Formats: sequence, structure tokens, C-alpha cells
Amino acid sequence: MKSVIWLNATATGQVMQLGLDQVTFTNHGLLSMMQQPADSANTAPLQVQALIPNGVDIAQVLLHYSLDDGATFITSSLSLQSSTAAGALFQGELPAQALGSDVVYYIEARQTNGYISNSPIDAPNSFYRYRIDDRQNLLVDDFAAPHLRTRLNGGPGFFNSPSAGVM
Repeated sequence: MKSVIWLNATATGQVMQLGLDQVTFTNHGLLSMMQQPADSANTAPLQVQALIPNGVDIAQVLLHYSLDDGATFITSSLSLQSSTAAGALFQGELPAQALGSDVVYYIEARQTNGYISNSPIDAPNSFYRYRIDDRQNLLVDDFAAPHLRTRLNGGPGFFNSPSAGVM
């Protein structure tokens, strides 16, 4: 029995491949994410777009998202938006969420030949994440430093205050 373990392989943005007994391993997946949500206070539905290269026969593209850190996933379909020289662009929507929500998700492309491709490539073991949050900053003090004192030199201050830390 032969096994290959290849975790988080990168080469400054280049595709890496490894061949072993006529089996190819790669760090580059079939799907390219074109639009993804970022952390923000936006509680409206958010768009997700994935590009699938030409020449791949797609049966279905699915969006799996979770509100409980991946314990359970809710699934919806992505729809074909356009076809270009680069490939087929599929789009879906992550539903509106309340402030404080932490959303994880991944995309799955099912090909007509039965193969399944995910983005991120090792999903559902890893996934994309964004948070609905209206805080601009989060102050984290490192009290393990040699001279223990807060950003305010030990004085009181309001959390997330624009003047916090001004001396």
C-alpha cells in the first residue's frame, strides 16, 4: 500500500503537481473562487461565484454552508450565470444572517462522470469562513510581554472606542 500526504502545499501562487504510479496529486482544484463574502456588518444575502474551466462537464454545483462551525451543513444550488473563454461562471447566495453570526461554507462541483471537486480542495475538512460583525477593531493585549501593561498604560478605557489608547 502506498500513501501520499500533502497538506497546505504552496509555491507562491503556482500550481504544484506530484505524480506517483500514474496518479497525480495537486494543490490546485478544479474550482476557482471569483467572489466571496468578507467579514462585515452586512446582514443582507451575500453572493458567491465559482469559475469552472471549459471542457469539464458539470452536472451540478452546490453551496454547503453552516452556522454551527461545520457540525451541520445546509445545501443550496449554484446556477450558471455565463460561459466565457475562461470557463463557466456559477453563482449562488448565502442567506442573510444576524449580527454576530459566524458562517463557514464550501463549494462542491459534481461532474457528469461522477467525480466531485470541492473548493477549498479538502472540504469539508476545511472551509471558507466569514463573520457578520459591526465592530471595526478588537483589542487584544499581550500580557505575556516583559513589561506588563495595557495599551492605556494600565488605565481604564471603553472597548472599541476610537479614542482608546490615545495618551
